[in-house]
Amino acid sequence: MSTTKLFATALVSLALYNAPSHAAIVNGGFETGLAGWSTLGDVSTQAGAPQGNSSLILTTADTVADEFDSSGAPIGPFNRSGNSPVLVGSPGGLESQSGFAIGAFDPVGGFAYEGSLALQSFTATAGQTLSFLWNFGTRDTLADFAFVAIDGVVIRLGGVPDALLPGSGDNLLETGYQTYSFQFASSGLHTLVFGVVDVFDGAVMSSLSVDQVQLSNSVPEPKAALLMLMALGLLAVGGRRLP
Repeated sequence: MSTTKLFATALVSLALYNAPSHAAIVNGGFETGLAGWSTLGDVSTQAGAPQGNSSLILTTADTVADEFDSSGAPIGPFNRSGNSPVLVGSPGGLESQSGFAIGAFDPVGGFAYEGSLALQSFTATAGQTLSFLWNFGTRDTLADFAFVAIDGVVIRLGGVPDALLPGSGDNLLETGYQTYSFQFASSGLHTLVFGVVDVFDGAVMSSLSVDQVQLSNSVPEPKAALLMLMALGLLAVGGRRLP
């Protein structure tokens, strides 16, 4: 094979190796509002994101005017979407509407009262890593918390006891942005749910902010790795044949 053909084959192989995956989160940076996401409760986007121009925010703030938080402030003005949180723990409630069993969002030793969710389904391959930035904020002193549910498994992110930093925006306290990552063991259709719930009562506001939801390849897939090795080998052979 001529040197020219060797380099052409190598370049094609490298191009195949570097081709982007078709599996992707839709609007994981929330730069186009809530496009691609289904929501329940008080869910919207906000400016001032850690990445890009906007991020997702879910709150437990009701729209009614007669609820107050621990500082005596009315809760209504903290609602961002005009939609009230959805009640938890009853038929037709937050769990039922999002495909979970009643009680799935209850913490150990307590019960969730109401909450808000954002969810999306997508395809991913085994070995890919899902990651995102999250921040839990609150005006409560009890046990409100935020969670992510991946393929139906509810994973606690943070709650009132973890909110030790001075709050920003409407929050009195917050955890600060942190990174969460999860590696998929199987390929196929997966579900992702973000949620925040009031625990024991619905009188106080807590929130979950999320940004930079994305999929990445932790390790090259076998075929991709083989293509890369072939390309590098061809380049090496071609290099040795150059005058």
